[in-house]
Amino acid sequence: MGRERNMNEVGDEGYLRTDTIENILMRISGSGAVRAASTLGEMLGMDVEIKVPLVQVESVEEAVSRFQDDVPSFGIYVEMEGDLRNHFLVLISEDDSKRLAALLTNEYPERLDLSKDSLAISSLKEVGNILASSFSNDLGDRWGMDSRPTPPEISFDLPRALVSFVLVQFAGNTEKTLVFHTTLNVRNERFRIDLLMAPPWEELDKLDKLPPTPVQISRGNVDV
Repeated sequence: MGRERNMNEVGDEGYLRTDTIENILMRISGSGAVRAASTLGEMLGMDVEIKVPLVQVESVEEAVSRFQDDVPSFGIYVEMEGDLRNHFLVLISEDDSKRLAALLTNEYPERLDLSKDSLAISSLKEVGNILASSFSNDLGDRWGMDSRPTPPEISFDLPRALVSFVLVQFAGNTEKTLVFHTTLNVRNERFRIDLLMAPPWEELDKLDKLPPTPVQISRGNVDV
C-alpha cells in the first residue's frame, strides 16, 4: 500500500528528515488547510475549522482501489494551469454534499434537489475550487510560481469511478497521487471531504533542485 502520514505524528523522522518534493507536498496539508479555512470562513461569514488527520501517497491503482464505497458521491474536478500544473479531485458524499450546499445557500437540506438546483451545485463547485486553489497556491508560492484554476467540473458517480476517470483521463502521466483525508467543521456540523492531488511529478522533481521561497501564512482556525 501507499505511504501514510498521520498528521498528529509530525515528528515522524521517516517523513521530515529532508526537504524532498514528497515531504513538501505532505507538509502543504497544514498550510493549504489554513488558506482554505480562511477563504471558506470569509465566504460563509463564520468560523470554519479544517482538520487533515491523514495524508497518503499512493499509486494510481492504490488510489482507485481505496475508494470502494457503493454509495455515489459528488466529485469536483479542478485543473490548475500556469507555471505549476496540477490536477485535483474533491470527493464529497451525497449526504454531506446536500448538507454543505444547504449551509452555503442558506436553505434546508431536505428542500434541496441537487439534480436540479443550479445554485447549490455552483456552491459545491466553489468549495472544490477553494480547496484545490488553496493547496496548489501554497505549493506554487514556495517557488514563486503561478497557479490558476480552470472552471471546476462536477459529476455524480461511484467514488472509484470518479477517481479512476480523473487520474487516468486527465492526469494520465502521473505516477502517484496524494490523498488528503479532511474534515470540515462549521456550526457544529462536520463534513468529510477527500482531496486527491495528482501533480506532474516529472516537473516537481526539477523543483527539488531549486531553493524554496519562504512562505509566511497567518494561522487560521485549523487543526492539523
